[in-house]
Amino acid sequence: MYNLGKRKGYELVACTHLNAFFVAKEYYPLFEIKDNRPKILYTDTSAQMRIFNNWHASPSGCQKLLWHLNYPIKQEKMQVLPRYLRKFPDNYNRFEFLLFLVYARRYKLVREL
Repeated sequence: MYNLGKRKGYELVACTHLNAFFVAKEYYPLFEIKDNRPKILYTDTSAQMRIFNNWHASPSGCQKLLWHLNYPIKQEKMQVLPRYLRKFPDNYNRFEFLLFLVYARRYKLVREL
């Protein structure tokens, strides 16, 4: 929408999670906006969901699905690796490394092994 507005002679002056507000290019200086890119103007992060992977391979960040009545996320259901493989691969013994290869192939964690 931003690029289309520019091509049609409009400039973005405000964003919400549902709307973008444009004005004719000649009125844009009246708003005294230095940078009107959407990523700069849109500052509401309440609906964004972020899940991070911490150093011991368990997820952290948002603890609920925001659009599903704040349904809680059960972290134990999100684990990519079983508990015994949640460490740096350099710290695997031979048996753990073989288990990882089997697990990775089974769950297609890597393209080719």
